Amino acid sequence: MRHRAGGVAWAALVVVVAMAGTLEARLVVRSPPPPGTRLVWDHDGIGVGWFEVRADGVTVAMRDGLTRGEDGSFGIPLPVLTPGRRVSLVVAACNESGCAESEALVVDVVAGPIRWDRSD
Repeated sequence: MRHRAGGVAWAALVVVVAMAGTLEARLVVRSPPPPGTRLVWDHDGIGVGWFEVRADGVTVAMRDGLTRGEDGSFGIPLPVLTPGRRVSLVVAACNESGCAESEALVVDVVAGPIRWDRSD
């Protein structure tokens, strides 16, 4: 599975941090997320009974709000995450035999709105 961030354009921000001569890109999301913000992923759905979204190994969302897009993608409202943490999100495709997890999407969670202006 591959997943892509979806929803409101300003709900997530990629921050590039330069440290010790290296560059690191980080995905930053706010908590609570703006209404309509969704985690979207591609999957053919074959053999899947349900999907789960897991944050650091803990199931935070299951079937509630799951939708399938016209392009075949699946999506679920982005769950509320604890601010001030770096979180690994995975999507698990499950059936009666077990679950298979996607690669992790690592996000830094910040409280409240992400500010784009410097009006201080």
